[in-house]
Amino acid sequence: MTPTIFNSKSKLGAILFAVVVLAQLWLPMFGIHLTGDDWEKIFRSIEIVSITLAAFGIRDAIFKTQSVVNSEVTQLKLEKRK
Repeated sequence: MTPTIFNSKSKLGAILFAVVVLAQLWLPMFGIHLTGDDWEKIFRSIEIVSITLAAFGIRDAIFKTQSVVNSEVTQLKLEKRK
């Protein structure tokens, strides 16, 4: 598995934000009207959750990258000993 910053946690954060944006566009078509303050609170909450998920996703990607590098270094050391 290739380490990437676009793992499931960072993708989930982006998906959550996209869902809220689409909800803002589609809810008025169904007769649901929220005020600007309501949307601001919703966007702020989703923004915090998205940033947190992205941070955890990047952290996990860094750990995976370190793990891959460490295993490669170990393998090279073993090959060098032979």
